[in-house]
Amino acid sequence: MKIKSLVLFGLIISTGVLHAQRDFRPGYIIKNSGDTLYGKIDYRNDLLMSSVCTFKANDNTINEFLPKDILAYRLIDSKYYISREVNGKSVFLEYLIKGKVNIYYLRDDTGDHYFLDKEGVKLTEIPYEEGIKYIDNKEVFFKSTRYIEL
Repeated sequence: MKIKSLVLFGLIISTGVLHAQRDFRPGYIIKNSGDTLYGKIDYRNDLLMSSVCTFKANDNTINEFLPKDILAYRLIDSKYYISREVNGKSVFLEYLIKGKVNIYYLRDDTGDHYFLDKEGVKLTEIPYEEGIKYIDNKEVFFKSTRYIEL
């Protein structure tokens, strides 16, 4: 009976430890009103960070923000995400390059996507593919070049 109690106690403790595996890093969010709130942001994989921002305020309260809830968020000296609509769905796009033409990155369930944004032109996905084709019964690696036109 003691062994069962110990195993049960160990499972309860380990569940709490597993849930606590977060990586909060200094950052800030920009609210829809334009206000900036500083705190910490949970650093996760690209797939999760494109859909939700987990923000820990200085008073240790934790809030989750969806793309429709805030304009942008940033990890200090690291990634910067902005809220945009892609194919009718609100997402966070990682801001890669800011210039005359801005370039963004998104990872979703279908893979990696890159977007161009220029003043006066709507957000455009950069068409890029790579993979293996079979030509004359031989495997050939290919990279598309359709993006060059853009």
